[in-house]
Amino acid sequence: MVGGQQTFTGEGQTVGVNNLSESLQGIHRAFYERNIPVDFLHARDLEPGRWSRYKLLIVPYPVMMSRTHLEKLAAYVRGGGTLVSEARCGWIDERGFSAAVVPGGGLHDVFGCREAELMPIPKTGTIKIKSAKDFLPLLRPGDKLDSLFFEESFELQGKDARVVAEFENGKPAAVLSSYGKGKALIVGSFLGSAYHHFKNPNNGKFFAGLAEWLKISRPLEVTSSDPEVLVEGRVLESEGSRILFGFNRGERRVLAKFAVLISGKKFEVSELETRKSVSYALEKGRVAIEKTLEPREVWVVAIKSTD
Repeated sequence: MVGGQQTFTGEGQTVGVNNLSESLQGIHRAFYERNIPVDFLHARDLEPGRWSRYKLLIVPYPVMMSRTHLEKLAAYVRGGGTLVSEARCGWIDERGFSAAVVPGGGLHDVFGCREAELMPIPKTGTIKIKSAKDFLPLLRPGDKLDSLFFEESFELQGKDARVVAEFENGKPAAVLSSYGKGKALIVGSFLGSAYHHFKNPNNGKFFAGLAEWLKISRPLEVTSSDPEVLVEGRVLESEGSRILFGFNRGERRVLAKFAVLISGKKFEVSELETRKSVSYALEKGRVAIEKTLEPREVWVVAIKSTD
């Protein structure tokens, strides 16, 4: 209704066909590449009993949201959660009315800022990190991210708000603020959709670094001898056992290491297909195993606690 399903163009060329979906895909990709689990919540899931399970909520392409849901997002932050939003949060409500202040629904108090200026951009723009510190651990001041479609700059409100990134013109592009027991971060463009289309690694690091900041533990950590080759890992869990699926998604041979989070001190580790025993090491509550994977090879390993 407000651009989420439209085709966008940049310099006369089609960029995307569904910005809502592409924002979701880009954000998911940033975590997927690093084996960080992501859940997709429906608006009806915005209830304390559900959201209390999550340290982080990310709101992609949030330009149209009901007032009730905006109020629930504020309550989530007030109770201690961390909220991250893309541009124009709550601009249009369920009636199709635009908010007098953006972010709408009172979220300008949560984010510690309000929209100062909105500029459509004909092609990919640039957001430069001004301050990273602990909340963006994978980025450094001066790192550049891609912006897309719009650049929304902000006017700070409140003593707890601070600018953490700027557009090329020096105007505030991202603001971090404290609210109640929690924190909120808003970015004045669509980093998720930009990552989906253009794959700037810094866009991915922006999102994935949030998990490290909040100490969100991964059920699986994967490292590769060749950082340019994507090695994917997935884990099926049951009490006292895990099944690991390791994928070499690249076209080159790599040495891959998988560190699976599981309780216990003694384990049986074997290849599921051949039943061949696999040597392992214990590293900070994880079972770590290694294998040289050929291009497109899949490795399936069963891990069972024997304590």
